[in-house]
Amino acid sequence: RYLFLSTFFPRDDSRTTMSSLALLVCYTSLVLNAADDTPNGAEEPASPRFGGAIEVRHFDFEQADDADYDNVPDDWSRVKGSSFPHYIAAEIDPGVGDSGERSLRFDADGGNVTFFSPPLPIDFRQSYVLQGTIRTRRLNNDWATISLTFLDSLQRPVAQVDSRRVSGTEDWTAIQLGPIVPSDPEARFLVVGCHLRHGKRLDLGGAVWFDDLWIGRLPRMVLSSLEGEHFFAALDRPVVR
Repeated sequence: RYLFLSTFFPRDDSRTTMSSLALLVCYTSLVLNAADDTPNGAEEPASPRFGGAIEVRHFDFEQADDADYDNVPDDWSRVKGSSFPHYIAAEIDPGVGDSGERSLRFDADGGNVTFFSPPLPIDFRQSYVLQGTIRTRRLNNDWATISLTFLDSLQRPVAQVDSRRVSGTEDWTAIQLGPIVPSDPEARFLVVGCHLRHGKRLDLGGAVWFDDLWIGRLPRMVLSSLEGEHFFAALDRPVVR
């Protein structure tokens, strides 16, 4: 990676200026490389989905996400418990999709439904963004959300962020979470969650579909000059945060 800076300096201060400029360029290069977790320093293309972000994973629930043909996305897990009855239909719908022909569908039938993606390794020094779409039909009391949950090295939850609720009858609605900086420095993985939830009252009919779940990563570092200046004196220390 390279950083190009250009400005004008007084002729009689050229040595001081060039020394501090070299220090800034070297220091910035070291920090950028330290924050880059790309193997062997290979450049990864930024995704057009979110400016400057690099794709971590994309779940579109097409056939590649269901290699064993069981209508459940591969390696996803369904939450079980008294509030999450297993009789509620929850599977890939081969006939309804936003980005393609398929999506993940939950029927509203008297309980909560939650599916979590497989854990995805992350770097806590970067921020993460989740985009997706939700479609609903006849959700009068229930609502649908997507979430990002950060896990530690033992895959224990350390933080979770939920999207806004989508209910009623809505066509494909774009949802975005982030960019989010992991609040806990112990975060090492993230999982995407798809949720159908209810309050005191619940629905016995209706449905929700999830599709086009895209996760991207962005660097956290911000480089700025002090007090509007574009150079440092020889004894000044550049600050990178």
